[in-house]
Amino acid sequence: ELDKIYKEWNTKLTQHVNNAYENSQNARDKDQLREIQRLIKENDDVARQVNSLLETFDFDIQGMTESLQRLRDEDAEILDNLRRAENAIQSKQHTIRYLDEKVLTLTQQLEALKAESEERKAHIEQLKVQIEAARKEINEAGDDDIGTDELERQLEMKQEEVRSLEEQVRNKEAQYDEWREKVNMKQ
Repeated sequence: ELDKIYKEWNTKLTQHVNNAYENSQNARDKDQLREIQRLIKENDDVARQVNSLLETFDFDIQGMTESLQRLRDEDAEILDNLRRAENAIQSKQHTIRYLDEKVLTLTQQLEALKAESEERKAHIEQLKVQIEAARKEINEAGDDDIGTDELERQLEMKQEEVRSLEEQVRNKEAQYDEWREKVNMKQ
């Protein structure tokens, strides 16, 4: 639109100057009019160059706008990926904390089982010592003594208690091994 208005104005100005040149009788006026014609021609050249630059500038603006939009889209995608990565990291950190707590709990339970197993083993050893002492008493007392039957009955009860405790210890040790394996897997 601006180019059209400029061309109309330029055409009218050129016609007016040409008419003035033809109608002028004075050489000085003709020189001035020729200078005006030269300036109009230079002005046309400058206008063409400006229009060419404006077209290039418009093209560059469009290209820059498209590039800027691509960059914005890439930034949005990168930010989205970053958010997803941060969420994954937080989830993994939460899982690690949970597993650390589980490992700690299992380790504590494992230590408690180990301590209980050791106590039962110590109790078994005490019972074995008592059984051995009872056997010695039976052997020393002989078969005639009335207390021998009582001692043999107590001995049998102690041996049964030892077998029961040994079974409990085996169960606890199996449980201990199972929990130790769980702790190792969690770690």
